[in-house]
Amino acid sequence: MKDSIYLGVDIGTTNTKALALGNDGRILDLIKIKTSKKFEKGVEFLDLSHLETQINLIFENMKSKYYIKGIAFSSFGESVVPVKGNSFTHEPLMWYDDCTINIMKELELFIEKYVPYTVSGLKKGYTYSIYKILWMRRNLNFAPPDFWLPLSSYFTYKYTGKAVWDITHACRTLLFDIHKREWIDELINLIDLHGKLGELAYTGTFVGNTKDGIPIFLAGHDHFTGLFGLSKILNTKSIIYDSMGSASVIAALACEKDHELHFKNPFMKPSGIIGAAFQDHQYYLENSIKYYGKFLEWIMEFIGIIPNSDNFEKINKEIEKNEKITEKMYFLIGGDLIAGEDKARFNIFNCPINISDWEIIQSAYIYLCTMSKIIYDNLTYFIPAEAIYVASGGNTLNETFMKYKATLIDKNVYIINTPETTALGSCISGVVGSKNDSTLNNLRSNLKVNKIPPIPEKKIELLESFNRISNFYKNSLEIGLQKILD
Repeated sequence: MKDSIYLGVDIGTTNTKALALGNDGRILDLIKIKTSKKFEKGVEFLDLSHLETQINLIFENMKSKYYIKGIAFSSFGESVVPVKGNSFTHEPLMWYDDCTINIMKELELFIEKYVPYTVSGLKKGYTYSIYKILWMRRNLNFAPPDFWLPLSSYFTYKYTGKAVWDITHACRTLLFDIHKREWIDELINLIDLHGKLGELAYTGTFVGNTKDGIPIFLAGHDHFTGLFGLSKILNTKSIIYDSMGSASVIAALACEKDHELHFKNPFMKPSGIIGAAFQDHQYYLENSIKYYGKFLEWIMEFIGIIPNSDNFEKINKEIEKNEKITEKMYFLIGGDLIAGEDKARFNIFNCPINISDWEIIQSAYIYLCTMSKIIYDNLTYFIPAEAIYVASGGNTLNETFMKYKATLIDKNVYIINTPETTALGSCISGVVGSKNDSTLNNLRSNLKVNKIPPIPEKKIELLESFNRISNFYKNSLEIGLQKILD
């Protein structure tokens, strides 16, 4: 007899994962494939044709081994697929490709009029779906689509014929009012998208069945699907989620009582983001760092060391052996909280000539933990003091780095022992959508939670580094950061 499972598929920037969660709460299977891309005239697109073939093979494999009780898809945000009939008419732009910068600049006043921060909750950026749609229509030849859908919804549409956006994806479009929880009709009509975006629904909503009767449930933006899953596993709304992949997002859930989350300006200057979460009056507040794990990889390669777990462990032994914690250089990286999106550069300041490899990596750890603490400190104004801090991603395996983070934010950091948090979150979208409380309870019993406590004797040194770095950034902004970077 086949085991019953919920299948979660997460389409990530680097890899696509399919995770099988058994009805007994055990993770029974995990398949990981590379997310293929392709270039056309220097612009990067997802190789969607190849991805579809791979996902179909995964489904056939899973159906041969298990009885599937539900499927949900999550994906990276902002990339959108033009859909006609039952297929795409062109591959979607990758979320990070900067070909849309000029369109963003061209439409700046238009966007300020129709979707100011008080409506969108978004910082200025070139990656949002509206810019991708306009760029693709202006620069590519393809049949006029019936719908524009995010990747997760595209696959949901393929299997059910229903065009539905998860609200967490809609939050990344600049076409959505986060407070009214609806498309901005006036704007959509102006850019000729009326009826071409589909319906809106919360994570965990039942969408429809496949031809062979498998229920399909809604999941959405990868980071927030992970947040949804963790909040259900831990059975709490008081949660801060630190999602540390190639990029980093730190997000917290908050429920509004009396319009106190209707911000006119970013809750965190200059780039705090607020979006609609998983139920009415619930929001997420977050900020991101564009290069996180990827930054550590670059630093290792920069000093001639292959960035793998063994080499990080060797460096960490040197760091621990030398005991002293202090930054030996400063960084400004495009997409961090200070440099912003416009300058996609890797900048190093005040580096000693005789610096050692371990001091460079230690400085990188302190820099990333400083960025995280700046975000965390701003989120604490909106969440209860007892909120649980949960981290996921490859960096959680780096014990030295995680000790620095826990110590600097002065809070226990909890790590749920699961290989793929977002794919698991997709599974939980199906579990919650089907109201299967027994599977959720079984999962809670099976998953192990590791705790990284602060190291009191290291707190003073790390806070001194934090203060020096913060003052460096403050002085840089006063001098004129753009002049420095130019």
